[in-house]
Amino acid sequence: MKSKILLTSFIFVFVLSILILFEFHYSTEKEAIERFQAHQLFTSKQLAKELEVYLRYQSQSAEKLSSLVGKNNALLSSAIQEYFQNITTPNVLSISLLDEKGRVSYSTIKGAVELNFGETQFSKWGRNEPNKGEQFISTEVPEIFSSPNNGQSFRVIIASPMFSGTNKGEARSTLKSKEKLPAAYAGLLIAVIDLGDILTPFLQSYDLHKEKQSVWILDEDGTVLYQPTHPEMVSLNIRRKDKSCSECHNSFDYIETILSKNSGTTNYELKETSQKLSSFASLRYKNLSWKIVVNVPLDEVSKFADKNLLQTVGLVFVLVFTLIGSAFYVFRSKRAKILLEEEGKRLKEQIALQEKVRETEEHYKSVVDNSPDAILIVCEGKIVFVNPAAIELVGATSPEDLVGKTAIEFVHSDDKQFVSNKLYGALTGGITSDKIEGRFIKMDGSIISVEVVGSQTTFNGKPSFQSIISDITEKKKVDLEREVLYEITEGITTTHNLNELLKLIHHSLGKVIYAENCFIALYDRKTKLFNFPFFIDKFDPQPPPMAMKKSCTSYIFKTGKPLLLTQEEFDQLVEQDLVVLVGTNSPSWIGVPLLTPTETIGVLVLQNYETENIYSESDLQLLSSVGNQIALAIERKSIEEAFKNERLLLRTVINNIPDSIYCKDTESRKTLANLADINNSGAKSEEEILGKTDFDIFPKELAEGFFADDQQVIQTGVPVLDREEYVLNEKGQKEWLLTSKLPLKDEAGKIIGIVGIGRNITNRKRAEEALSNERTLLRTIIDLIPDAIYAKDSKGRKILANPKEVYLCGKENEKELLGKTDSDLHPDDKKKGFLEEDERILHSGDSILNIEGELIDKDGQLHWLLGSKVPLRDASGKIIGVVGVNHDITERKLQEKALAKTNEKLSKTVAEKDKFFSIIAHDLRSPFNGFLQFTELMMDEIESFSTEEIIEFSKNMHQSAANLYKLIENLLEWAQMQRGTICFDPNEISVNDMVSQGISTIQQRAEQKGIAISSDLTESFMVYADEKMVNAVFRNLLSNSVKFSSKEGKIIVKAKKLSNQMLEVSISDTGVGMTEKTLNKLFKMNEKVGSKGTDGEPSTGLGLLLCKEFVEKQGGTIWVESEVGKGSTFYFTLPIIKPETK
Repeated sequence: MKSKILLTSFIFVFVLSILILFEFHYSTEKEAIERFQAHQLFTSKQLAKELEVYLRYQSQSAEKLSSLVGKNNALLSSAIQEYFQNITTPNVLSISLLDEKGRVSYSTIKGAVELNFGETQFSKWGRNEPNKGEQFISTEVPEIFSSPNNGQSFRVIIASPMFSGTNKGEARSTLKSKEKLPAAYAGLLIAVIDLGDILTPFLQSYDLHKEKQSVWILDEDGTVLYQPTHPEMVSLNIRRKDKSCSECHNSFDYIETILSKNSGTTNYELKETSQKLSSFASLRYKNLSWKIVVNVPLDEVSKFADKNLLQTVGLVFVLVFTLIGSAFYVFRSKRAKILLEEEGKRLKEQIALQEKVRETEEHYKSVVDNSPDAILIVCEGKIVFVNPAAIELVGATSPEDLVGKTAIEFVHSDDKQFVSNKLYGALTGGITSDKIEGRFIKMDGSIISVEVVGSQTTFNGKPSFQSIISDITEKKKVDLEREVLYEITEGITTTHNLNELLKLIHHSLGKVIYAENCFIALYDRKTKLFNFPFFIDKFDPQPPPMAMKKSCTSYIFKTGKPLLLTQEEFDQLVEQDLVVLVGTNSPSWIGVPLLTPTETIGVLVLQNYETENIYSESDLQLLSSVGNQIALAIERKSIEEAFKNERLLLRTVINNIPDSIYCKDTESRKTLANLADINNSGAKSEEEILGKTDFDIFPKELAEGFFADDQQVIQTGVPVLDREEYVLNEKGQKEWLLTSKLPLKDEAGKIIGIVGIGRNITNRKRAEEALSNERTLLRTIIDLIPDAIYAKDSKGRKILANPKEVYLCGKENEKELLGKTDSDLHPDDKKKGFLEEDERILHSGDSILNIEGELIDKDGQLHWLLGSKVPLRDASGKIIGVVGVNHDITERKLQEKALAKTNEKLSKTVAEKDKFFSIIAHDLRSPFNGFLQFTELMMDEIESFSTEEIIEFSKNMHQSAANLYKLIENLLEWAQMQRGTICFDPNEISVNDMVSQGISTIQQRAEQKGIAISSDLTESFMVYADEKMVNAVFRNLLSNSVKFSSKEGKIIVKAKKLSNQMLEVSISDTGVGMTEKTLNKLFKMNEKVGSKGTDGEPSTGLGLLLCKEFVEKQGGTIWVESEVGKGSTFYFTLPIIKPETK
């Protein structure tokens, strides 16, 4: 019995051990896969990042080349060829230029020129208007650019659209801002690059299983762009399950995971291959949206765990057979000894298994320890593991410096919230985070830029978070330096002012290097002094030009070499008597020579007064590049200045020669003119005549002769010498010139225009022509003045009259008027006064100014004139006649009369309103008096009144209050109408509805008096009017009809359409009617027409005034017909359609 129990126990322990071993194997394999997935994800993201950086670099290079478009074609081809030969990477396979139709005009590939790619993807992109200024990266590579292909190639085209410039033929980069884009599309610059040679070396630098790893590249739609292991899948769409993809896939579920996320990991399996472990990351740049997929066979990852599994299975079989034999032996004898031996073997197997696990962990640890990126694991908010790279990243000395701290401690304070949110989201979501860029603070307080990728993991069985951190400080600096160099290069090209350029360079340098203290020293070889066109310093003022014989600046200038100077090195140079201190001492000093191809022209210096060793060798290299750019810019500016001075000297000589000198092109357009020629051309400045021909400057008959001479010289090359001709100056005077014209030739001897020289020979004619021109000018002015101007001789005869004077005197032209006197032109009542005025002026010499008078013209029109007369004197001052000016003030007089009438009308209106208010005050007093009397009676004697009497008093009080309220309501509406504050909102409304509302409002009162109100509208009528105003009109007119109708009376409302698109509405009653006298007072503000109704109802007449105002506001009219004892009919009209569309 004991043997059976022992055997059963052995079997139980054996089975339990097997289960424990298999569980341990599964956990080990799972953890290894998770850690490897994190590493592979980091690999795919790094690969996507590397491809993006490379594409950006090549795009910028293509952009710079595209800026050369529009310049000399030979220079453009040479620049592209030089760039193509000097590039350091072999991945750029070719560079080509396509014109606007897609034809190749230049290419580094033989046989490509003249080929047409107008229907390609990149050509269509370039021609598309919304894509102006945008680069395009295409995977559609024509065959001539894509062969030979070794299967590992992945070629793309970077296409840079180019646009013709508008400033002197220059081209501008297509990557400028949209508002600066040129108008004309000029073609494409395409660069073919091979990304296949980039992918393989990159994987070799990160891969743990180099011979097994592969890379796919997909676009966002699932089309395969790069697949070296299955090239038949390239250009097929996995998402659409193309035939070739279906033949090699078992399942397509994994592809949706890849395309729907930015990054992550997944598994998939191709037919006839093992299951793959994939990590993927997104690459988005310009128009590209790719997925970078890195694949590793799953069995490679779990190989070591599978190997342990086989060993475990083998050991289990051995243990089984051994156990069976041992059990048999135990049953026979020595059972205790056998069991003891089996237990020993089991322990050995367990130890061996633990050794295998340890080897696996050491392998992973080796990968982590040797990773160039910092890896740390955070568990329960604290750092529990760091690799050596993490220790080095933060400047620690050992893991103990970091373990136990929170990772967020090392994040820059400005980035903590952002980084924490991103990583926490990944941790709680159980996914791998996207790349996060931020700043870390090292142990020594320095700041570095990092890139972090986080993923969920386990540590000692607890949920943890693993971060992979890359130091991108240097990359950030390199990118910024590249951006600064590009900014400076562009500034040199576009900025023409040297001072502005130096300010721009200083501002750009300050982005990557300390430049608070900066100066540029230029050496003047004539004075042998340094001058300082740019000088910014915290302590030292800008110095005057100086020699600085032994300064550090002079030392660099003499040696022609850059110098990064520490305090120690400076002291050594001082000891060697090579330099002396000039200005304030600085512990950090860096300077570079400004080198041109032929000489050193100056020095660029930066310095820091507070911190030592702030500058590095990379800063020195950057500054040297900038110095070379500055030197070339300054040399170019110097050449331009010298050329400008030479031109200025030549132009000064030309301008001060008294002879007329000018140049023309082959179309006889002026390209140069000196001051004498400008004067001869009648212009104020050279700009007024440049680009113009003689036809634009001189009369046609003169210009035709000048043009014929020009073309003869241009076509024959034979000069025209000493020809007399004249031109007209700005006053219309002739300028006689002795002219010579000679052919103007370029360097090749081709005639490109003429040079003309003209000497003025018109001195003796100038006075006569000047006098004639002045008389013509004066007469023109007199004729164009709108006032009447005339002149008389001493006998009173007209010797001058402008058109206005001719018209006022009733003549057709001046000829009919000349020689006539006022006696011949004006009636007796006018001429006597005119003659007396003339006589007084002729004898006294006094002027008569601003005298008003009347004159009737030949058409019978009355004119009011404001006249002035002054004496006319000859050159000696003798009075020889009279000059007169008459200003027509008829319009002003008419306006004064109109203003007087308006004032009179306004006064009348005010008087009418005063009277109207007096009437209203009287009408308001009556209801108030009745109301006050009733209330006084009730207050004093209410106890003596019966209930019936109180009810009767109440009814009377209510009626008085209602009448008072209606009066005040009408008064308020009238006041609003007068002030213009009432809203006028016309719309299409129903007259039938208005009638129904008006009847329902007055129906109760009509029934009390036994009056029947009816509507005789035979159809539905619509009008365009203000609903509230029309409603008020119906309410007032119906109320009046009820008020002045007796019991058993009738009121009828009718309407009919008129021929003028108006609707006529009538309200008839069988009331008391009105006399002719009363009818004449209706609708007038200053007339009191109020009378009591048939039941004593009060009436003020204000309601009818409102009706008149409201109807006329709609564009209608209102009137009344009435006969005493027979009733009244009120009519008014309303527009059926909008008044403006009648």
